[in-house]
Amino acid sequence: MDGIIFDVDGTLWNSTGIVAKSWTDYLRDREHMDITITADMLIKLFGRPLPVIAARIFPDKEETEQLRLIEACCQAEHDA
Repeated sequence: MDGIIFDVDGTLWNSTGIVAKSWTDYLRDREHMDITITADMLIKLFGRPLPVIAARIFPDKEETEQLRLIEACCQAEHDA
């Protein structure tokens, strides 16, 4: 093998739609929250620290709950 390509910025493959679906599915199915995360929402948020993303998505939750939810969303993303 001559090399490995890491596509961390979505140049070769944009996974934003898959991430949005996995987060939405998790929040609806596991947390029973009526919330839809869209790729457009995430495009505006990606690049920021997770606590900032969590605060924007879950503004009505306490900070510890925001962080729990965003970590669970990330795990659902990895599972997907």
